[in-house]
Amino acid sequence: DPPLSVVVEALAELELMRERFDQALGYYLALGCHFASDSFSSLEEAAVSTVNSVSQQPESSRHPEGSVIGKYDHVLSLIEIHQLYPILLTRNYNFVDSASDVQIEPPIASLIRLVGLNKAGNFLMESISPPEDTYIDDQNKEKVIYVGANLPLDLVARQLKPRPKLLYWFLYQVFTRKPEIYVKFPTTAVPPKSITDLHRI
Repeated sequence: DPPLSVVVEALAELELMRERFDQALGYYLALGCHFASDSFSSLEEAAVSTVNSVSQQPESSRHPEGSVIGKYDHVLSLIEIHQLYPILLTRNYNFVDSASDVQIEPPIASLIRLVGLNKAGNFLMESISPPEDTYIDDQNKEKVIYVGANLPLDLVARQLKPRPKLLYWFLYQVFTRKPEIYVKFPTTAVPPKSITDLHRI
């Protein structure tokens, strides 16, 4: 029998051909969660090292675009073209036996592991939106994303909370590359609760 990773990747490609893009994304996220070549621990260490090394570089040399094409870069294009951002916040992509002891990672963490820190950082900074783009659904008591919003800052941070080093890396990206989202608020001089809560994580 072929390895499970080969099966999952084949299913992702099959769903792409069927134009069931949300299902395809779910399988790709499963690949990032369970089968990516780098472990989450090494990814976290690389994230901290990236922040520490970047903070010591001159501004002109920061945030390289990264011209190397990765095997799963097309997944980022898939999300952008077909507006699959909500799936990154809600999709249950658990394709592993529920009786197993394998930890299921949040979609954002799995995407970072799938495409790498540099590509994921660029994607997140292009897609991030202010916390004000969310509201509470009184009936379901859940956060709902307004049409037009991509990845609200607070919801991404909440997903990364179990991985503090990745959260540290993500918030550093926001603070240095999208400071207007983090420190400028159009309606009040007092930061919204969703921002102040980030400092309690």
